[in-house]
Amino acid sequence: MKKFNLKSFFAATAVILTLGSCASVNRTMKEPNVRVDLVKSDFNLSEQVSAEANSTRILGVDWERLASKSTG
Repeated sequence: MKKFNLKSFFAATAVILTLGSCASVNRTMKEPNVRVDLVKSDFNLSEQVSAEANSTRILGVDWERLASKSTG
């Protein structure tokens, strides 16, 4: 009769736990079927506009804009 070897018992248990209990669950989220219909009559088109802006930078920082609290 073979002797009970504790080291081989733990090795066999580790193999069983790592290989036997592996379960791969792959759940993927499918892309939602979202469709947006763009109709030209839903939009108001305006004339093309243009603008100009300038800023003064000291050491690469626009201090006037940095210190103001105005929002666009």
